[in-house]
Amino acid sequence: DTSVTVAVGTELLILSLDLVKNRVGVMGQEMRKAFIGTILVGLIEKSPDVKVLKAITKMVEDWVKSKSPFAVNQSPTLREKSILLVKMMQFIEKRFPDDLELNAQFLELVNYVYRDEALKGTELTSKLEPAFMAGLRCVQPSIRAKFFEVWEVLHTAVAHAPLRSAQPGALLPAATAGLLQADALDRDTLALATPLKEEPPDTEEEIEIELGEEAPVRGVLENSFRAGSDPRQQLQQLVQRQARFLESLREVRTGGFLAATAQLCHLDTALAQHLWVELLPRLWKVLSDKQQSVLAGEIVPFLCSGSHVVQKDCHPNAIGTFVEALSQCTPPVPIKPALVKELLSHEELLSPRCSKELNQWDLLLDYGSSKNCANPHLVLESAWRAAQQIMELQEAAQIHQGLLPANAGRNTSLYDMRASIHTIPSVPIVDCFQKIRQQVKCYLQMSNMMGKNELQEGLDVIESTNLKYFTKDMTAEFYALKGLFLSQMGRSEEANKALSAAVQMHDTLVKAWALWGDYLETLFARDRWEARQLPLGVSALTCFLHACRHQNEPKARKYLAKDKLWIYRRLFSGADKSSSEWGPEQGKPGSAHGSGQGAQSGEAPSPNTGQGGATGEGASQGGQPGGESGPIRATPSMWRCSKIMHMQRDLHPTVLSSLEGIVDQMVWFRENWYEEVLRQLRQGLAKCHAVAFENRGAVSEATVTPHTLNFLKKLVSTFGVGIENVSSVSTTFSNAASESLARRAQATAQDPVFQKMKGQFTTDFDFSVPGAMKLHNLINKLKKWIKILEAKTKLLPKSLLIEEKCRFLSNFSQQTAEQPVAIDPFCCPQNNHYYVRIARFMPRVEIVQKHNTAARRLYIRGQNGKIYPYLVVNDACLSDARREERVLQLLRMLNHHLDKQKETARRFLNFAVPRVVAVSPQMRLVEDNPASVSLLHVYKQRCHKRGVEHDSPLGRYYERLAAVQARGSQASHQVLRDILKDVQGSMVPRHMLRDWAQAAFQQPTHYWTFRKQFTLQLSLAGFAEFVMHLTRLNPDMMYLHQDSGLMNLSYFKFDVDDITGDLDANRPVPFRLTPNISEFITSIGVTGPMTASMIAIARCVAQPNFKVQALLRAVLRDEMIAWHKKKQDDAVAPGSAPQDMEGELLIGMVSKAVSAVMTRLQNLATFDGVDSKVSTLVAAANSHDNLCRMDPAWHPWL
Repeated sequence: DTSVTVAVGTELLILSLDLVKNRVGVMGQEMRKAFIGTILVGLIEKSPDVKVLKAITKMVEDWVKSKSPFAVNQSPTLREKSILLVKMMQFIEKRFPDDLELNAQFLELVNYVYRDEALKGTELTSKLEPAFMAGLRCVQPSIRAKFFEVWEVLHTAVAHAPLRSAQPGALLPAATAGLLQADALDRDTLALATPLKEEPPDTEEEIEIELGEEAPVRGVLENSFRAGSDPRQQLQQLVQRQARFLESLREVRTGGFLAATAQLCHLDTALAQHLWVELLPRLWKVLSDKQQSVLAGEIVPFLCSGSHVVQKDCHPNAIGTFVEALSQCTPPVPIKPALVKELLSHEELLSPRCSKELNQWDLLLDYGSSKNCANPHLVLESAWRAAQQIMELQEAAQIHQGLLPANAGRNTSLYDMRASIHTIPSVPIVDCFQKIRQQVKCYLQMSNMMGKNELQEGLDVIESTNLKYFTKDMTAEFYALKGLFLSQMGRSEEANKALSAAVQMHDTLVKAWALWGDYLETLFARDRWEARQLPLGVSALTCFLHACRHQNEPKARKYLAKDKLWIYRRLFSGADKSSSEWGPEQGKPGSAHGSGQGAQSGEAPSPNTGQGGATGEGASQGGQPGGESGPIRATPSMWRCSKIMHMQRDLHPTVLSSLEGIVDQMVWFRENWYEEVLRQLRQGLAKCHAVAFENRGAVSEATVTPHTLNFLKKLVSTFGVGIENVSSVSTTFSNAASESLARRAQATAQDPVFQKMKGQFTTDFDFSVPGAMKLHNLINKLKKWIKILEAKTKLLPKSLLIEEKCRFLSNFSQQTAEQPVAIDPFCCPQNNHYYVRIARFMPRVEIVQKHNTAARRLYIRGQNGKIYPYLVVNDACLSDARREERVLQLLRMLNHHLDKQKETARRFLNFAVPRVVAVSPQMRLVEDNPASVSLLHVYKQRCHKRGVEHDSPLGRYYERLAAVQARGSQASHQVLRDILKDVQGSMVPRHMLRDWAQAAFQQPTHYWTFRKQFTLQLSLAGFAEFVMHLTRLNPDMMYLHQDSGLMNLSYFKFDVDDITGDLDANRPVPFRLTPNISEFITSIGVTGPMTASMIAIARCVAQPNFKVQALLRAVLRDEMIAWHKKKQDDAVAPGSAPQDMEGELLIGMVSKAVSAVMTRLQNLATFDGVDSKVSTLVAAANSHDNLCRMDPAWHPWL
């Protein structure tokens, strides 16, 4: 056996060493050198057996400790001992760090060397300093204490003498010292009772208590009282116990406490740092002035010692902790300024690391190419960085341009700063141009508030400027600004001449082309549809094409979007209606601007290429009622999309194939049948609640609508399989979808629990039973089954491993393909040259209840090391997903304008818009924050804590209405107020949200910060809901980020009337400001930050130069086409071709909707005297008279 052979060999080796150790003296010079320098050193360096190392350590220990003359002659010399000890020091701790016995044996030997008087002055002490330091940090307390004893003896400094000479009275007194301060009567009583100690009590063993035992005092006293019935004996026992206890306390001294604390500091670095930082300032304050001056003289040289360099990469380090404690000392330790400057300076210009920080890439390139270095990685990095500096220089120039005083003053609305420009005596031509340009722009902005007088002053400045000193591009820009002023003053002909002169003078001035295009568009749009002049529109389109010819990508998007709208409006008005779904796609960074541009750019397509597929497919399937499969008629937009995708596939085959693999694997994140049926039941319950509120005038007679009945019958027939058609999903997801659906169907069919539950479900939702068509009976059944399925889903696993189902995602890495992390198609990237690529899909996928479904939270790690959580949300039954994305697109575009204004930027007023990427018509990737929680979840959580069902207020509402209607009358306004008051008094108190916030944020700073940020986000939500005519803000749409206070809104859509297509403006409250919310943010928050924030948002968005109307037209155009398409689908018989929407009707509806939005916006942005309409809206939103008229499913009490 090999192990037995090795063990025998080890024993023989140890025995041989034991025989030879006393014969070293008789060895020859070469033999001694071979034995010590080769054999022993080789064993120390390479022997894997701990027993051999222990034997060598014992042998060296015997040599070191031998004192007799004979033993000294037979042992190695001091130099040879030092060689062995140094080798042991270098390899024992390094090779056997976990063997405490071997390390303890070696450290004991080192400790002996430092304690022995004969060895103190030898070379051993200097060579074994690292071993001594290892002993000071040893994890074994007994060994560490021995080393510290030696340390204290060796490093006793003069500066410590005053501390060591402190009197015992200055230390912590014993606990018995308190007896000396007692009054005389107590001392006399104690003196009388003291002799009782000498009488031996009978129950001494039974009542004896040591300091360490944990028996309760009550039990001890009961035992003592039961032991003897004589009260005098009981008193003797108690007094004796107390005397022994006080005697033991007399032995407790400060030294023991401090020694124990010091031992604890060896075990915890954070404790040691905290204790030193807290202790040193107190000790310093106790010292006298003389002692402080003596110690200060030692401290300053200690700080500037070069020995601290080894601690620079250790955090927290000793010198940093020392300086931190020293900075808190009072009075402070005086340090010379020159020393402070030396300590703070860090100059290492010749180091490659510092050269990188200083961007000295040319030096690094020469250094890496030199013969002495020859570092190809450094050469490659330097070559890339040299080109990168060009882009950095360009960005720095843009930042510098934005920080110019005149420009900064204009952007922050500090118009008085333009007067200070004139105080400069003489400026260069470029600065003079900037001075006049900024002044003219100030007049242009001021004209929005002060009228045409400012326009005339700005025009006078331009006309009085001598243009002969400026270059052509400067002169052309002045002419363009002059045309802008003239057009706003109504002098149309002169404006046209000025703009024409500007573009003729400098053909590549994009600003002039853009201003001329806006001017021509205004002329074209001001006439009626029949009287519009087509040449003006063609000229405007030409100007916009010129405007985006030389622009950078972000600035060219708005002109490209306008071009697309003009082309659709005039040239392709007869095309298929589904092509209109692609209206605002040009504003998305991932969309190709044209086949030619996509081929020339050579950039990799981003993941939002699935967005186009989702849109086109949704448009093609929308005409099929119920999503039934049928032949798909390829529309022109689908042909164009297909052409672009084929070109991208030829350019980037690896990226596209990996992208398709990722999308194909998403189907494995589908819900199981429990979760799917639960989601469908919740949707059905929401529809029933909406119908119940519409029929609140006759609660008992309300019946199920045909649409809801059809939904529920389909749910019964497809129980556990899914309402969405399997074939349509299969065509979308290819083989992976078919396989996953087949597996789920097979597992479901074999599940006996499922079969039993399906039978019960079919029985409960049998609409042939009498009373089954009553709406509120159906609501009760839905609630029952929702509770059953919620209990089932709580038993399911909360996570899964991605490698179990998605092998492609599990194996995906950056080497597979450079695939960007899911990019929001509505976000315009600031730096197009950089994007975060997917490095890895994290192995664990969590199952969370969000967005009214059981979503799968997928974690994606980017190549920058950051983790990006995304929810895979199944939107198969949500036909309004594209409508929500349009609103998100608009909000994100508004963020760009909110960042530019002083009043909104200083308040951090930005919509929290999550990234949303539609990977298919059925599924979306939604950016998630694990710390976010919906307001409805908070409400359910607090109701559960109070022991109240969360849907009890809804039941109470309809019960009260039914009771009133049963008496033959309708519910009056006072009845609705009483219902609201009753719910607030017994179920949902006004302070529910505040109680949750106080429990979630224990520290006052966190609570105040969250409340302030929530107030600002609420003002943004209220502004968007009221001004843009969005759907009502339900609690399940509000997601509160507990780590930042932000609030993102889900499922916000334009509230379009199903019959007329107009934006619905008839609602009791303008936005959500319920009693619970107003109680949480307080009345001061409502009338102060919230009102001021809404005014600031309105005034920012109302700025004419932001052209919000153009954004609204682009987004609302798609909204109106979607409304028309839905109306056609409901009205046209199956199989017949739907009609296209007429261009005149479309423009009229969009113009009417934009006008309604702009009217509300201007009302909020303007003041009527000193009052603003925002205050009126806030009062209306918080009024109980209005809140009680709202749908109870909106939770007006929350």
